[in-house]
This record gives sequence, structure tokens and C-alpha cells, in this order.
Amino acid sequence: EKMKKHLKLCLLGFVFFLFGYVSLASAEERIIDYSVVVKVEKDASFVVTERITVNIEQKNINHGIYRMYPIKIREGETGLRHYDFDLLSVKLDNKPVPFHQDYMGYTTGIAIGDPEKKAPLGKHTYELVYKTTQHVRFLPEHDEMYYNVTGNFWQFPIDRVWFTVELPDGSEPLKMQAYTGKIGESGTDYKMLNSSVLETTRPLLPEEGITVSVAWEKG
Repeated sequence: EKMKKHLKLCLLGFVFFLFGYVSLASAEERIIDYSVVVKVEKDASFVVTERITVNIEQKNINHGIYRMYPIKIREGETGLRHYDFDLLSVKLDNKPVPFHQDYMGYTTGIAIGDPEKKAPLGKHTYELVYKTTQHVRFLPEHDEMYYNVTGNFWQFPIDRVWFTVELPDGSEPLKMQAYTGKIGESGTDYKMLNSSVLETTRPLLPEEGITVSVAWEKG
């Protein structure tokens, strides 16, 4: 398993170098705001809108950004949980933008940007809208979601993350909490703005992310 993870990271590094989408971070190039809205549908699927505002200097962000999304995770020693992922739209500054989606190991990757052109300089916002399933867990006492908001593959800092969950019929969560840091860490660098919205309280470093757990009444 360790060898597979190591091989996957090496292959990802090669993909980043080959296509020029993401390299090591510089002090100037970073994600300024990362806003994620998860709309929970009545069939337990999610429609997710991500708005990723980036400062681009054409140094390491050359043609665009590369979003990696987990479509499989290990559960226990032998279990494997699959997530469906259906990309609905991709935009740059509210306009459609070229993208390329591929699959590697336990992830899908979306290279966002025109490979024949440089990404625009300055502050710009990439938007992804997608549908995903199998994230809701139906427990005896309540239903809940456990969701990796940003992923842990970004190679430059994220100044601030906003997360919002929208439940059907205007329902309110029973509880929402989050975990910040690298994979396996459980930092608490966030604050609740209300029962359905939170934001981080410090910049996330490369390969750090935030995962949320949200519980609501059954049904």
C-alpha cells in the first residue's frame, strides 16, 4: 500500500511538470479564497459549487490550476468506498474555460485552463460545479456526511476557506465540526459563523486541507 501511494505521488508530480499546471508554490502565487457550497439533495446526492480565487503570476501557475478529487477511499483494512463524480460546469471569471479530466488511482483530476495559452495575471476565480454521491452515512441515531472540502493535494497555501452546507427543505444541521491539517491530522483552525457555515482561522499550508462532519435528523 505504501509503494502504491509513493508511485501515485511520483506520477502526479510528473503530470504537473509535463503539462505546466501546478508546481511548487511561490510567495506570490496562492489561493486567496476557497468557497465551497454543498447542496444536499433529497436523494442524498450532493451538488457542489467550488469557487477558487487565485493570485496568478505565471510563475508556477502557468496555464491554470489542477483540482484533484478523491473518488475512492479505504474503509477499514479491506473495505473500499466509491464516490460518483459528475462534472457539470467549469468556468474562469464566470465564463466557460477549457479543461481536461483524467483518472489516476483513487482520484480524478481536472486540469482547468487552456494548454495553448498562459493563465491571466492577477486575481482570478475558477469555478467548478459537480454532482457526487455516496457521502451520506445513515446511522441509527441520525444521518451524516463526512466530506473533504479542499482535498490535501494543493501545492501552495490557501489563505481562507469558506464552507456552507444546504440541507433539503431548509433543515438545520444538528451538529457540524471540522478537522484541519494534513491527512490524518485533526486541527481545529476554524470558526462557526452559524449552524451551516464555517470558515478557517489561519492559512492552510501546502498539502493541508479541511474536512467537515455534518449531522442532521434522520429522514
